[in-house]
Amino acid sequence: MPQLNSPSLIQRLYEEERPVRYRPGTILLYQLNAWHRGTPPLPGKLRIIHHIVWRRAAAEWIAWQAYPTPMSAMPPKFLARMTPVQRGLFGFPAPGNSYWDTDTVEAVGKRYPTMDMQPYRSALAQGGGGPKL
Repeated sequence: MPQLNSPSLIQRLYEEERPVRYRPGTILLYQLNAWHRGTPPLPGKLRIIHHIVWRRAAAEWIAWQAYPTPMSAMPPKFLARMTPVQRGLFGFPAPGNSYWDTDTVEAVGKRYPTMDMQPYRSALAQGGGGPKL
């Protein structure tokens, strides 16, 4: 799989891009993993957007951004060097949290290739983690 910011992946996303057809008053719902961008508004027009995120009460780390605001501005290298306890102070799910399963551990490991994912894998092996929230 190409790196998330690789030119080849970005080119492929542009090639696969499809316009959204809508009328005024239309609502567009998408998941956080959707690759999206807005086109410039027409001259003299404006686009009103409202970001709303629904989450379960137990998923306290989820905000309107992919990560809580303090973590979203951190360079990936900084986040990867933290311990699980340190990351937890910024809202990152701790090992054993029900957020973690084999898919999420693998995906986060790909997103942060230098992050030690062993504490999260170990918690899973010991029965930590659980069904998706």
